[in-house]
Amino acid sequence: MKNTWVQLSSEMEAQKKLTNKLILKMAYQKSSRSISNLKRFEMLGGLLMGVLLIIGTGYFLVTGAFQSVPLIICAIVCMALFAFSVSLSFIFILRMLKINLLENTIEETQRYFKAFKETHNFNKKFGKYSTVPTMLLFIPVVLKVSNDIDIFLNFSDGKTELIGILISSGLLAIPVLYVVVRFYKKNMTATVEAHEDIENK
Repeated sequence: MKNTWVQLSSEMEAQKKLTNKLILKMAYQKSSRSISNLKRFEMLGGLLMGVLLIIGTGYFLVTGAFQSVPLIICAIVCMALFAFSVSLSFIFILRMLKINLLENTIEETQRYFKAFKETHNFNKKFGKYSTVPTMLLFIPVVLKVSNDIDIFLNFSDGKTELIGILISSGLLAIPVLYVVVRFYKKNMTATVEAHEDIENK
């Protein structure tokens, strides 16, 4: 009878370990897929786009294309905001690279995941408050580069183009922001659920 209980207990323990391994593998697959999506998006939309905007704006700035002081200030502030956004994307990517549910210990997973969530929440808050001001500051720069009109020197000549850019920017920003927010929400939710699966197993 005792041997039977020992055998049964051993089988239950083996079954429990197998179940935990299965949960861990499924959580890893869910987490790695979502994190890969986020990394690709940050590399393209955060790092690459930000660097290109900095280089492009910087080129026109140093070549003297921006003549009025307000336009120069707009360009410099935009470059600073782009640079800060690039640094946030870089930090976020580094946080994601550390997350590996199969290789990390439970303590490491909790620590890395906490840093990952905190970085995401900060980036989200920064984006919420900086998107519209950055867009408004960058519009005069775009108007000068695309139409060679400095609205700070001659507002009447660029009034029509300015209104057109404002309207088109607003119409474009709404669906783009909707897609971006939905993308982040979907992948962050999947990553959080994977982490909770590990904690509750």
